[in-house]
Amino acid sequence: MENQLIDYKSATSVEIVSKIASALRIKLIGKLLIECFSQNKDELILGFGDAKEDCWIKANFDVEIGLLSFPEIVSRAKKNSVDIFAILKNLKVCHVHYHQNERSFHLEFEQNYDLIFKLHGKNSNLILVQHFKTIDVFKHNLQNDFKIDILNYVHDNQVVKYENILENLTNFYSSFTKDFYITKQKKQAFVALQTKIKSIEKYLFSAKTKLNILENHLSYDKIGHILMANLHLNILNQNAIKLMDFYTNLEIEIKLKPLLSLQKNAEIYYRKAKNQKIEVQKTIETIATKEKELVKLEMLLSEINNAENIKEITQKTTNEKLLVPKQKIAQQTPYHEHEHEGFKIWIGKNAQQNDVLTLKFAHKEDLWLHAKDSPGSHVIIKFQAGKTIPKTVIEQAASWAAFFSKRKNEGLVPVIVTSKKFVRKPKGLPPGSVIVDKEDVILVKPQKTD
Repeated sequence: MENQLIDYKSATSVEIVSKIASALRIKLIGKLLIECFSQNKDELILGFGDAKEDCWIKANFDVEIGLLSFPEIVSRAKKNSVDIFAILKNLKVCHVHYHQNERSFHLEFEQNYDLIFKLHGKNSNLILVQHFKTIDVFKHNLQNDFKIDILNYVHDNQVVKYENILENLTNFYSSFTKDFYITKQKKQAFVALQTKIKSIEKYLFSAKTKLNILENHLSYDKIGHILMANLHLNILNQNAIKLMDFYTNLEIEIKLKPLLSLQKNAEIYYRKAKNQKIEVQKTIETIATKEKELVKLEMLLSEINNAENIKEITQKTTNEKLLVPKQKIAQQTPYHEHEHEGFKIWIGKNAQQNDVLTLKFAHKEDLWLHAKDSPGSHVIIKFQAGKTIPKTVIEQAASWAAFFSKRKNEGLVPVIVTSKKFVRKPKGLPPGSVIVDKEDVILVKPQKTD
């Protein structure tokens, strides 16, 4: 089995991809796309089904992974997941085309949609095409994927049954990703631990050096005693005085406040002595605490190295506040999601995230709303294939756009309603600012979301 696993990873291979496409022809043709969502960064899950069975594709396009798996069951999280390529939902798979001598294939859907699986290692991506034109991609940082021409691919549509190809790939995916994520998590923990250990070691060196100076330097209360023993000297307006240190029988120079008597200067040194004792004691206590922490971190380093699963590593690092737990994708989304009459409505969180929502998350056929002539949230009504967005949904979304704007306290607010394809952002515009080429305006009363 080990050699087989190595073969699968070394083969973002043309041969493996052709076998995947052939196996998927048997599994997918005639089925509907019932789910397409992401609940982890760089991972997309597609669910297909008909009256007989459901089947799933999990595409992990992390730059260090780039693999497909085909699990029998997938559980979608109730929260923290985002629909992707929603326009394909409930469309039938008509064919699966392998691109001859390429590491790619595509699913042909009804209504002239194609979904290309480009399996190019760190540049892997999913590309949505309609009428031979790219309309969306999964990983938007790969801008060249918008220029892909599906007509350049030569199709190889022979159906050859390869025993267990999808099952073997799924087993490999499970084994590889488990090792990959454990190693990655350990590496992150090691870096955080080493940083913390180095910081403590640096502090201990500095604190022990300081403590050594404090303990071996002539203490402030001894200086006070020496001054008090020489009160008979009539000293004024001097910045310093040389006196015999009766603790060492050596002459020392003592700094003075020139406008104060020797007694008043002695009182200052006694106050400093009190603070010095507190400082020495606190330094000793902190050194002891830091040394215990250092031992604990070194033990933790060994425990993490021996950990066998991510849960164990995460628990240990979280308890020590070494790593901030990875945020779920829904926490990273630039919008708050609401629903009205079955339509999803997205409301931008702030100016910067308005840009991300409109330019990266919104589809060109979505409706875009914004309070006219006022700063505020971008609002998106998600397009659904074959459905017209009702007037009541538009009015509800518009009332939310009015509320999340600077005009929220006005009785009636004009709100722009347009297709997202008429919204653009030239370079140089400030965050949240866009240009709308075509618009309708409706008047609504601002309304807070539920």
